[in-house]
Amino acid sequence: MIEWLRWTALATAALVDSEFAISVFYLLHLNIIFGFFAMLIAIIMGAGAPTDCSSVQPERARYLSLQIVCIILWIPLSFMPFLFMKMKGDKWVHEMWVLDPDEEDDEDGKKADE
Repeated sequence: MIEWLRWTALATAALVDSEFAISVFYLLHLNIIFGFFAMLIAIIMGAGAPTDCSSVQPERARYLSLQIVCIILWIPLSFMPFLFMKMKGDKWVHEMWVLDPDEEDDEDGKKADE
């Protein structure tokens, strides 16, 4: 549920330009640490389960063993936004997210006047 709230805060910040939503999004990043350790514990419990538990609850054993796939995919995918911005370059990030559109018009006007 916390992940849903976190991504809802990000969507709100993107659509409404709310500074509070961005603060909430960054604050809820603390949940990532908890999720990482929860996944590690699930992997350890799934690997260390006795064979009689695996035969009684096969779906649970499969779920715990699939946590390895989740953690392997989660680590690189969590860095995708940063990698994308790094590949596009600082100039693109500045033009898309930092530069004020009115500021660009003002600079063009000043250059045309000179």
